[in-house]
Amino acid sequence: MSAPLKPPPNVPVCQVSRSGRWPYVLVCGLTAIALAIRLRLATGSGLWGDEAAFLFIVDSRSWASMITFLRLHEAHPPLFYALMRLWLSVAGKSDAAALALPITLGATLVPTIYLIGKSLFSKLVGLVAAALAALSPALSEHSALVRPYSFLPLVGLVSVYALIRGVEHGRARVWFLYTLSAITLLYTHHWAWVVLAGHWVATAVVASQPSFERRNKLVREWFIVQSLIAFAYLPWVTTLLYQVQHGGHGPLVVPRTDIPLFIGQALQGLLQSTVLGYVPMVEPGSIASSTPIFAIAMLALGVGGLLLRDALPRSPFREAELQASRLQADSSVAITMLLVIPVAAWIVAAALSVHSNMLLPRGLVILSPPLILALAYWVARPRDLFTVPFIAAVAGILGSYIVGLDALDRSPRSNARELATAVAQRTTSSDLVIITPEWYSSSLNRYFSSSVAQIDFPHFDRIGAVDYLDIRSRTADPAAFGAINERIELAWKNHQRVWLICPQQIPPSQNPEAIAQGLASRNYVVVGVTRATQIYSLILGLYGPADTTLIGSSRPSRDEYLYARLFSRKTKGL
Repeated sequence: MSAPLKPPPNVPVCQVSRSGRWPYVLVCGLTAIALAIRLRLATGSGLWGDEAAFLFIVDSRSWASMITFLRLHEAHPPLFYALMRLWLSVAGKSDAAALALPITLGATLVPTIYLIGKSLFSKLVGLVAAALAALSPALSEHSALVRPYSFLPLVGLVSVYALIRGVEHGRARVWFLYTLSAITLLYTHHWAWVVLAGHWVATAVVASQPSFERRNKLVREWFIVQSLIAFAYLPWVTTLLYQVQHGGHGPLVVPRTDIPLFIGQALQGLLQSTVLGYVPMVEPGSIASSTPIFAIAMLALGVGGLLLRDALPRSPFREAELQASRLQADSSVAITMLLVIPVAAWIVAAALSVHSNMLLPRGLVILSPPLILALAYWVARPRDLFTVPFIAAVAGILGSYIVGLDALDRSPRSNARELATAVAQRTTSSDLVIITPEWYSSSLNRYFSSSVAQIDFPHFDRIGAVDYLDIRSRTADPAAFGAINERIELAWKNHQRVWLICPQQIPPSQNPEAIAQGLASRNYVVVGVTRATQIYSLILGLYGPADTTLIGSSRPSRDEYLYARLFSRKTKGL
């Protein structure tokens, strides 16, 4: 029987006991802060297109129709849709009810990363990681969305922890946890395959080390675990292959001369989506307005660190943590995997982006927890703390968080709710409403209550859930464009008013060469914007300039910023 643990030298037992409660008090406080940040960001505006489309799918007539729509018209697996459907059946179908689930999952990451950091390294590492997770702009933003991007980092963190312990010790319950979390990831989002690729690379790197003693056992365990994961995913394999062939984002076309720039931008995207803050570029003055905030934050954090430089290292809790850190077992496996998994996943995502863009922040944010843990380990490692370079580095990171959260707070994700209300108040029964491209119709139609005639191009009626598979070819279809041309001409002849709702940046006209190039693009977004430009030009050619332009909100939004233009018949005509 092992001897009981003793407190570090020169630290009274009562002080260690009291200090043992403080981490949990701090974690509770950080969790409350995380909850407050995410709640504020979530309620700062109405839902945007992806969120609204998600809820339209969740609200399908039956479970079977929801799964069928996902299989044939979306590019996502069904697990989070099922979780949200179950939740809304209890909580109701309001925006607040839908947001409650991702916000709660996002805040849950804070105590989870503390417990994992404590288990892998020390309490101090766990506390630093919890603080970074609570204040992270990327995690906060994506936890405030009605999408699975708060659930994925949480499950991804659990899978990384289980993998580390499985590689180190190989216990059956740990491998079961890893298998379950990996299957959960795969049935939540297809980006999980990129994460699993990182798992494979990290495991191979650790197993190839000469000092690693469990190589043969690990190979057998790894084969069994991967076989179980593959078997569990078999029911969705054919759907995955179909969705890969017909859906997904457009490819990133990178000329060879721009490859260094592409790598630099991809690395910047990784860091800003994981361990650094960022400023959403929704208006030209974003950087200028954020510079004084960053300077003040840096100054305040730096001065605070210098003031605490002499006091904090002498505290019993601090001494106990440093002693525990010095006495802990070798953590090379954990650190290696925490760094290799996200880096390998990022490289795989960049390579796959020549076929479909995999470097979007909503995917990269899944890699936040392991990099946050690695950063927390660096911050908390034994050293002569609170030197000026160390304070500057930590202040820079936290300052970027403050700036990022401030910028997110000033930029709502969508103006669709306010715009839909403004348009509904001004429509008449004979009006025609055209929304283009079609993926903007979901957010408008969640809030747009008018019963006027509506075209959500290329659909000639009102839609909710967007069919994203083969959306490029459907939008580029000449027959659909010819039909809306005839419909607009008919509206003009009948003296109907026409509302055109489209993104802010849609130009009124383009030259024929630019239009032909846009319609030939492999990126459905480019095709959609090109068609919207043509529709705008058609209306201008008949009706002349818009009578009224509405935006619904004076604050520029970051995910979708829509304009509604009202046209009525004037003297200009056919």
